[in-house]
Amino acid sequence: MTSGFPVPLRSLAGRINARARWSLAAIADQLEAELEQGGELQHEECVAAEAPFTRAYERLAPARARVFRMAAVPDAAEVSVDDVAALLGLPVHAAWRELDALVDAFLIEEAEVPGHYRYRGLIRRIARRHAGLVDGPEAIAGALGRLAAAARPLVATG
Repeated sequence: MTSGFPVPLRSLAGRINARARWSLAAIADQLEAELEQGGELQHEECVAAEAPFTRAYERLAPARARVFRMAAVPDAAEVSVDDVAALLGLPVHAAWRELDALVDAFLIEEAEVPGHYRYRGLIRRIARRHAGLVDGPEAIAGALGRLAAAARPLVATG
């Protein structure tokens, strides 16, 4: 949930300290729901926990911001350069360039397999929330459809 980042960890510790009668699971569930939902319903500490990543996202060029949002949409621990190219209808070299820049911005990280990337949990939730707000359900469904179509093996015709 906190992805090991200091500000979210402090927020979680503060909640635990202030709610001695609550179970850890209840506090974690509440924080998780707030982080998923975002917006006006978030407590101050959730907003503070997200602030550095939101600022980094807001500094991205529009095309790079779109890659950041949409690459987080698939329910997978990692995405490959080919996955992102399919999701967004980009050439592979363009997808790689954008993903590499997101690594440099500390918004995603390289996975063990070359050409694969992953998000930390908190940052993935931010990216997915922005995908829903900025791109919307139709664009997300279209991107996932392109990814699914790219994953299907080609069938030879007669």
